[in-house]
Amino acid sequence: MIYSLLDKNAEAKEQFAKYRELSPKKFEVEGFVHLICAIFFCCHCVPSWSISFYPQLILNFRRKSVVGLNFDFVLLNLTKHSSYMIYNVCLYFSPIIQKQYFDTYGDQEVMIPVAANDVAFSIHAVVLTALTLFQIFIYERGPQKVSRFATGLVVLVWGFAAICFFIALPSHSWLWLITIFNSIQVSMTCVKYIPQSHLCPLPLMVQPIIWNYDHSLRFYPTPHTVYS
Repeated sequence: MIYSLLDKNAEAKEQFAKYRELSPKKFEVEGFVHLICAIFFCCHCVPSWSISFYPQLILNFRRKSVVGLNFDFVLLNLTKHSSYMIYNVCLYFSPIIQKQYFDTYGDQEVMIPVAANDVAFSIHAVVLTALTLFQIFIYERGPQKVSRFATGLVVLVWGFAAICFFIALPSHSWLWLITIFNSIQVSMTCVKYIPQSHLCPLPLMVQPIIWNYDHSLRFYPTPHTVYS
């Protein structure tokens, strides 16, 4: 570790090779890594990422209404987490994809970039987002509906994923395919929050807000200067 911090990678590899000879089971290293992952998951992922899905579900249930919730956000969010779940589940459980990963990035000493907590979080996110989408169908929603843009984007994304599947099918390029799904979830992460925010230069008297039904972020007025 000290050699790595000093940017002496050759010496670091040499010393680590000696360590592996003396400790072939790598108990200390693996135990330390698993401990850090467990602490990170319990202290960060569970409280913030996982619990963050419940307030909207509870609010919808109490109000028996989804008025004010942006339907585009829910649909895009479900697409994002579904892609992430496909990537995590396939890479974590499939020996074929793991072999392709090791063949591409190194031998089996290389750790796959997916842990059990990643699989658990992605499945949990898909289930909770699907429940939110189900509430949209059963609760009062007023005149709100999913926009054509969001619908078209989701159809385009899954259509692209289907094309990639048929491209990967003859050569069994499953690692390449799930990498596409991972790229989709990254792209959807950048897009999904846009429908939930409103940037409007009009004053309140021109575009009034019914605060009891508005659950999105608005900026009034827009800033005169933006610093980058």
